[in-house]
Amino acid sequence: MSEAAASHPITEGIVDFELTTEQYWVLHDTYNDVLATTTQAVRPWDPWNREITSPAIWTRQWARAASSSLRPVTV
Repeated sequence: MSEAAASHPITEGIVDFELTTEQYWVLHDTYNDVLATTTQAVRPWDPWNREITSPAIWTRQWARAASSSLRPVTV
């Protein structure tokens, strides 16, 4: 959880936790206010050589309205 998540109505009261799940690759930009991330560690069979951190929960301001997104999680 990010520092902003502590006081955001969507994530207020949620603390960091560990979760083993399928990693979703999310392209993002600086207009997203990221509230939580997931990090995919490097495994011996992976084609990449460093861990990947992607947004899991974020909001984004569009003019006067705000939108939010929660990434689906499978357990």
